[in-house]
Amino acid sequence: MGLIYKVFLKIFHKVWKNVEVEDQKRMKTLVLPDDVSFEDFKYGEDDDPYHTFSIYWPKDKDLTKLPILIDIHGGAWAYGDKELNRPFCMTMAHRNLIVMGMSYRLVEGVQVNNQLEDIINSINEFIKVAKERKYNLNNVFLTGDSAGGYFALSLASLLDRKLINPILGLNLNIDFKGLILNHPAFDFDIMGQTHFWYPLLFKAMFGKKYKKNPIYINTKNTKVLMDNVYLPPMLFITSTGDDVMGEINIDVLKEVKRYYPNIEVINNDIDPKGHVYNVAYINSDSAIKTNDKILNFILSTSEK
Repeated sequence: MGLIYKVFLKIFHKVWKNVEVEDQKRMKTLVLPDDVSFEDFKYGEDDDPYHTFSIYWPKDKDLTKLPILIDIHGGAWAYGDKELNRPFCMTMAHRNLIVMGMSYRLVEGVQVNNQLEDIINSINEFIKVAKERKYNLNNVFLTGDSAGGYFALSLASLLDRKLINPILGLNLNIDFKGLILNHPAFDFDIMGQTHFWYPLLFKAMFGKKYKKNPIYINTKNTKVLMDNVYLPPMLFITSTGDDVMGEINIDVLKEVKRYYPNIEVINNDIDPKGHVYNVAYINSDSAIKTNDKILNFILSTSEK
């Protein structure tokens, strides 16, 4: 297993290096809104380049009244940073939201436990800034795409079950008004049945004895995440054109509806696009429609 694991990691990281090249090309083609400002911040007590976050806001608006969207980028737990989702954050800020997006350290340098620590620390630092600027913390929404969707759902679930401090030794004092799960990658039980290499990835994410990791135990499937757990209103975004999580999420969504039958779903099957299309291609007609629906979900769920 040791040799197989090493070969897997080598191939896995090579794949994401190729993705990075294509992402850089793609991002040069995007048209970004010119009515959005942003500022970069550090969090934590070190100079780790991944310990940063950005806040985006629309120009010439009363920021004390706008809903807040916290965005967690994807990348299979091993790729990307906040810059990967800067276009998405900007296009949502263009829709009159305050948006925060963070970087976090990546597997295999760290494990998922450390990534959750980074995400929590960045949110806590953002809350300090938000209070100083008198943002409305009564309407905070959490979203994540792909692996970021796992982090968003896990964070909300662990928060309700009061497990963040016992497992991670951290506190997070925030109530999320809603969750937007964007082509999410969760339910490791279902994922593990689809491709032989997922258990190898889980080893990189949670350690060689991953099934004993308390974060894995408490976030490994839909039942653990949702059964007898209070979660805020949720929007689930998927697409028949998603060749990464599309087929998996058909089964995942069936599981989700067992616990949250009224979950709102966007399934882009009329004009099927690829994985996280509304994040990757913000100017496409499909992305515009989906991101408008995200805005409508936020506005309809916000405290008036």
